[in-house]
Amino acid sequence: GETGTGKTSVVTHLASLLRRPLISLNLSHQTESSDLLGGFKPVDAKIPGAQLQQRFLDLFGGTFSRRKNEKFEVEVRKAVAEAKWKRVVGLWKESARLARERIQAKEVSETRDGMETEVPRKRRKVEPNELKVSAESWAAFVQEVEQFEVQYVQGKGKFAFGFVEGPLVKALRNGDWVLLDEINLASPETLECISGLLHGPTASITLTEQGSLEPVPRHPDFRLFACMNPATDVGKKDLPPNIRSRFTEIDVPPPDADKETLLSIVSQYIGASAVGDKGAIMNVAEFYAAVKDYAEKRQIADGSNHRPHFSMRTLARALTFASDTANIFGLRRAIWEGCLMAFTMVLDAPSAELVTTLAQKHLLAGVRNPRSMLMKEPSVPPSRSSDEF
Repeated sequence: GETGTGKTSVVTHLASLLRRPLISLNLSHQTESSDLLGGFKPVDAKIPGAQLQQRFLDLFGGTFSRRKNEKFEVEVRKAVAEAKWKRVVGLWKESARLARERIQAKEVSETRDGMETEVPRKRRKVEPNELKVSAESWAAFVQEVEQFEVQYVQGKGKFAFGFVEGPLVKALRNGDWVLLDEINLASPETLECISGLLHGPTASITLTEQGSLEPVPRHPDFRLFACMNPATDVGKKDLPPNIRSRFTEIDVPPPDADKETLLSIVSQYIGASAVGDKGAIMNVAEFYAAVKDYAEKRQIADGSNHRPHFSMRTLARALTFASDTANIFGLRRAIWEGCLMAFTMVLDAPSAELVTTLAQKHLLAGVRNPRSMLMKEPSVPPSRSSDEF
């Protein structure tokens, strides 16, 4: 749909109603695939170190009694806080070794108990909250610790390059919603990186840049939205057919195409201030339609001698100003100032005069003494002293 028709607002409102986290990504000519999927970047040791520490605490709490090993856990936390990574790695590895021995002893004990016909009641006593972690989990943790040791301990540097996942990949894992705004501004090469996601409801992408051979696990709640303006706009182009055909396409017509809808929108902004002057709502709608007609017929031009583009965003700015200043200027004067500010500032001098003539015709309709109204000084805002002005 055209600019200012509410495409992004609809998706944002839908996510809010369904309480789904929405990640909005504005694409442009400079957007690269690494901006969406991620890439190798300098990473401080504290970032992966904190992630490993969290995994360690989960594994440690599921294998050992935290109450009995409180001093050891405090020692590990202290070493992590002081960034003594060599000592931290040693403590992590020692914990993993003791965990393997404990798990093996438990397995041997269970096997022996199963072979006996009668087991004394005392041997059945098992402490709660222990041995909830498998040996495979500790082995995977040790593998990550060894990789961390090579990069940050043996390398003796504060920084190392690591693959940092992009917002699209994180949303794919977590089940968030993603909105690709202005998608047709991105290059076909950039959009090719998301084509794998569009093949089906369970399709995913593989991070080949990371060296991964398996696709990223796709959360069932993940959704992908995209917004675009028609290819007739400056700098815009059609989506590649292989990308566009995968989306469910919805055309969003501009709300100002329908007069009743336009009147409703204007009323939402200034209706509370126009209780005694209902005609102002119709006058604003007529002025907006007349200016749009001038622009489409190329009877007005901006400072670069191009056709100006006015949309509902332009009208919304004018009406927001009018609503906020109606108690200071009065409604008609506030509408006049807001519309001239929003619609004439981008125009060249002759075009600004034409639009000002339209404003006099429509916005000042019904005003008995327009000159007096426009010359009147605004009242002092509440809670402010006139000396400040």
